[in-house]
Parts: sequence; structure tokens; C-alpha cells
Amino acid sequence: MRHVHRLLLGLLALLLSVASTGLRASDDLIVVEQDYSIVEHAKNGYNAKDVRQILYITADAVAIDEFGDNNSKSPTETFVIDLKNKRIVNLDHTEKKILLNESFAERRKQIVEYKKRVQRDMDATPAGATKNTLLKLFGPMMDAEREYKVVEEPELKDVAGLKCKSVKIVDAKDPAFKAFETVLHPEIEMPYDNSEVLFLLKIVGEKMAQYLKENATTFGHVPMEMHLTLAEGGKLDLKVVSVKKMKADAFDPATRKLGDPFKIPDDYEFKRTFTSTKVTKDKAD
Repeated sequence: MRHVHRLLLGLLALLLSVASTGLRASDDLIVVEQDYSIVEHAKNGYNAKDVRQILYITADAVAIDEFGDNNSKSPTETFVIDLKNKRIVNLDHTEKKILLNESFAERRKQIVEYKKRVQRDMDATPAGATKNTLLKLFGPMMDAEREYKVVEEPELKDVAGLKCKSVKIVDAKDPAFKAFETVLHPEIEMPYDNSEVLFLLKIVGEKMAQYLKENATTFGHVPMEMHLTLAEGGKLDLKVVSVKKMKADAFDPATRKLGDPFKIPDDYEFKRTFTSTKVTKDKAD
């Protein structure tokens, strides 16, 4: 069975690679280095993470490297968001594991079903302290009734040596609620609509994602800073250290210790079984 098992893993790794070829020479590539701070709601409280990230962005895919150890020269974790084939893959480089491999449709279905469960729990909770806590925690996710509007700050903000425009989204019915604040690069545009990705990564709620999509002209540039309350509680803050745009053939994969950021290593194993791939790990070797 060993050769069959290895063949299946090899074929699956090929299927998981973005467009099966990685970067194309004709692609524009944006490389962003940023400080990323997130406090997420967890079962027993909150999980906090402060890491350096490097993003590799093209029209077809985004790779997000995280450097969990400040002294590490190599990424400890990577998200590969395959925009062309609509999949999200999460890699743990420390254990050489594939933690996640899901289609956009699967992720959306999970989030929508989770929202329904949360809504049922909230509806069943009587008025009082507990319900107020739930409303505060899940308010950004349960945003169907919010009336979002854009507010542009008159003064430019200096980020990474650039004069950038500050924009925020507020709730017209609740101006004190800081829904979304961002500072945008003056020139470089995002090569794809990132509103759906922010929703699928559980960063923003469904209505916020739709609002960002409808206002793509305003929010279409590379975010140099971002501050928001997460869909599931907690908060996210990021600030860009550097950003550069180049042709893909100008990028040397050797500058990244793991090589091409859009390639899934063929020796990584699955953390669990993914029903969407119909491939399971043999118990016998």
C-alpha cells in the first residue's frame, strides 16, 4: 500500500498547487511585510497573537506567511488562498502538516450555519447580562441590521514613508461602533476583490463584506493599516512595514526559505481527513 499512498499524496499535492504552476511570468506580484496583531474569542477566553507577516499577492492567489518566532527566518505557518480555484489551504511548516483544505463554498456554508446557531442561542437567551455579552461579542457577525456608511478623514497619514488616505466605516445608527478603519496606499491597487476573503477568514461579517464589495473603488488599494472588531469577537490591528510591486519573473524564490510561496510541498501530510478531496491516509504503511 505504501506506493499507492505516496502516489495519492503526490497527486493531491499537485491538485492543491495554485494553478499547478505557481507564479506566471506575466503576473504582477505585490509583496507586503506587516505587523499583525489579533485577539480572538476562544472557548476559555481569548487567544492573542502578535506576528510578522509577509504577503505575496497576485490576481490568482494570495500567500500569507506568518513568522511565529520573532527570530525565525522561515515561515512557521502559511495560508494559501487560491482565488482562481476558490480554495483555502493552511500549512503548518513546523510539523509539515496541511491543517486546512476547503473550498470557498464549504467555508461559506460553515459560517452561515454557525451564524444560524448563534442567532438561535441569542434568541433563546432572556434579556440581561448574558444576552448583552452575546450581543457585544457577536455583534460584528450578526450585522444584517446595521446601516454602514463611509467616512473619509481629511488629513493624510504617514505610513512606511507614504502619505496615505484614512477611511472608516461606521454604523449610521450607532456612530460609536468602530466597525472598520483602514489606511490605504496612495497608488498600489489590490489585484483582486478581497471582501469575500475577509469574510471567509472570519474577519468581517457578511453585510460588511458586501458593503466593501459595493464600495470597491474606495477600498481597492492596498491597506497600509487596518483596525477592526472581528466577526466572532476580539480585534485585529495591522500595520505595513514595507510594500513593493514587481513582475513575477523579477521575484527570486530563493529569497524565501521555502521557495515559491504558492506551491504546496509534496511531503506535507494531512492533519485530518478532508471529505472534499475524497483522499484518506492509509492506516497500514
